Amino acid sequence: MSETSGFTLLEILITLTLIAILSLITIPTYQFFQTSHEQKALRSQLSQAIALTRIKAYSEGKVATLCKSKDKKTCGGNWLDGYIMMVNKQVVHTFQNPTTKGTLKWRAALNHQAIQFNPTNLFRSDNGTFWYCPEKSSQPTWLIVVNKTGHVREVTGRQLDEVISEGAKFDCNAII
Repeated sequence: MSETSGFTLLEILITLTLIAILSLITIPTYQFFQTSHEQKALRSQLSQAIALTRIKAYSEGKVATLCKSKDKKTCGGNWLDGYIMMVNKQVVHTFQNPTTKGTLKWRAALNHQAIQFNPTNLFRSDNGTFWYCPEKSSQPTWLIVVNKTGHVREVTGRQLDEVISEGAKFDCNAII
């Protein structure tokens, strides 16, 4: 008599069922972590771009501008398209966002659409706030607040909940 080695149909079906169950558990978790990482990377890059623009204005002794840019040559489009830093209307740096999902909004005093710093290191507006809203969300997941001196403060988690509960309006569905 010869013995054959192999798997029975039942063993294969049980193995496939276990793989399917593990996939159903791990894929959404992986997607959550990937989305979370992209949001953190976007927040970090934007904060650094604002700080870099401020430093550039001071070091060059000229007005430096950070503005949204779809074509990476001129101001325009949406903030999630990316943004450019300009000195004397010359593009000196471009920024490509790590995600294009959701919305990134900017609101500043006097309705300024770009961020500009004077050579004296001061923000050319009184203040302003960025906020990021994931797809299909009515609440932002983070804020970046820029004060008159150009310093950046990131607001997330419990601090964000407190800001919103105090009545601050950061509408994810509003067109700005």
